[in-house]
Amino acid sequence: YMSFQNSENSKTISRSGGASLSYRFLAFSEIELGYANERSKEMGSNNFFSYTISTFGDRYSLSWIQNLSDKDSSFQPYFKLGVGYIDRTQRVEINAPTLTIVEDSRGHSATGITGFGLRMFVAKRFAIRGEGTVIWSGINGKPARHYLYNGGLSWFF
Repeated sequence: YMSFQNSENSKTISRSGGASLSYRFLAFSEIELGYANERSKEMGSNNFFSYTISTFGDRYSLSWIQNLSDKDSSFQPYFKLGVGYIDRTQRVEINAPTLTIVEDSRGHSATGITGFGLRMFVAKRFAIRGEGTVIWSGINGKPARHYLYNGGLSWFF
């Protein structure tokens, strides 16, 4: 996934990708292991200085997925509850005519995960899916909610 944002004084480029593996152990229940890698860079300037904020993050998760229809249904809505871990590094660089400031920081947090999704099967073992997830974290003691919306492909074997 890649996104771009532009405003009058700044530009942000973000990239993220990930994968998950799940195992259906009951007719309606699965366990999912997930990993995502996120990168973003914000650049901006005004009349006095320019800045760059680079963020690098890894997210690990373990979730319980409860399907709301059986495994033979073409449409499979589901919800998920889980726990995870976020490890994030940030570098802030400020450049002024007579001064450059660079500050690195690192944060990590255990997370809670809630979400809802839908799989639509296009073949017996191949589905298109969409999901909305809320990740509850507290990096460096600051509570936060991260809203993620993603889509992808699922292959069942």
